[in-house]
Amino acid sequence: MKYRNVFRLVLFFLFLTTSFVAQNKSNELKAIWENTKNADSIRFNALADYYKLNNQAQPDSTLLVLEYYYQLAKEKNNSKELYNVANDRGGIYRLKEELDLSMHYYEEAKKLAIKLNDPILKAINLGNIGNVYANKKMYKEALQNFTNSLTIYKEIKDKIGESRMLSGIGNVYLYIQNYDLALAYYQKALTASKNSDVPPRSIAVIYINIGWTNYELKKYTEAIPHYEKALKILEVTNDKFF
Repeated sequence: MKYRNVFRLVLFFLFLTTSFVAQNKSNELKAIWENTKNADSIRFNALADYYKLNNQAQPDSTLLVLEYYYQLAKEKNNSKELYNVANDRGGIYRLKEELDLSMHYYEEAKKLAIKLNDPILKAINLGNIGNVYANKKMYKEALQNFTNSLTIYKEIKDKIGESRMLSGIGNVYLYIQNYDLALAYYQKALTASKNSDVPPRSIAVIYINIGWTNYELKKYTEAIPHYEKALKILEVTNDKFF
């Protein structure tokens, strides 16, 4: 009991320390975006950094900041930043499982991506819409969006995006229990990630999913080494969640 209490105390202080650091950083970013003397790009970057820092831990607070972000982008008539805001709002509402709102904002982002005629923005948007469809269990629509996004990434030779969409397709097949196709697409995602700048965390997630698929197939001896590969990466990146 004594050691359990000590462990809880350590976790409590770690939480306080992490929260304190995040709050300080958030305050610094707020001072930057509220300073009208700063260049627009600096203010937008601070708002984007706040989103990255807080969107999962404090989604509701982040939505309030995104309203400021939206008003600033609208004032400056900056379509790219309006796209970013719509995309970020869609992401938060998807995590909150408010899928209709999420789709609403991704559709807004879609219009802006078409207006900007930017293939990367179009590909990102298609992938995000695919994720919402997957969450809604509308797997045919999810596959169509992931496939369309994958086509764009291949055309522009973006290996990071290509690997991400191949993983997305693999996820859909995992959800519908077509394990052979899931494994095939996860292997394609791994191949696409070789000799590229795909983040180590993303590669670890692919290994986790391969492990999970083999586990569902009751191929436990094949599942273990993939989980171990993922764990080795995540220990290096210090990814506590995974």
